[in-house]
Amino acid sequence: NDTKDYGKLLEKLHLRDWILRKRILGEWWLRLPGALILLPFWILGAIVNILPLGLIKLVNTHLIKDRMLHASIQLGVSTAIMPFWYLILFALCWIFTGKLWIAAIFLVLCYPSLLLYVRSRVFVIKMYNRSRRFFLKLAGNPLLKKAESLRKDILNIIEENFSQSK
Repeated sequence: NDTKDYGKLLEKLHLRDWILRKRILGEWWLRLPGALILLPFWILGAIVNILPLGLIKLVNTHLIKDRMLHASIQLGVSTAIMPFWYLILFALCWIFTGKLWIAAIFLVLCYPSLLLYVRSRVFVIKMYNRSRRFFLKLAGNPLLKKAESLRKDILNIIEENFSQSK
């Protein structure tokens, strides 16, 4: 019964279980400066990579019904398509700037920008949810307090049952 109540509370709060785990004090604030420093590179990654990744994701979600395959197919198609996309962007950069060295630097930055953009999407989601939890906690939200209490009770029950089975 506690687990059902806990699940309903998380649903009402629009939070996931991982957000209520014990965190290192100030971890959110320690990551924020790094995120701000990398913001220009993230913007470059978004501009350069959003079109092909978005199209791949759109086709993937409409053609492939099995959600378990989405990530694998997206990785495979991206691996095949992205080098051509980057060469097209390299050529356009060279044509518009007229300088090969600027286009070469752009080409060198494309792949790291892809890695940063894809990985930071998860980071942004986590930062958003952590900040929501922080402000809910700061406001003294009773639903959050109840959810944290239920989680603690559930973990204590699991720990008791696990220690008794040994």
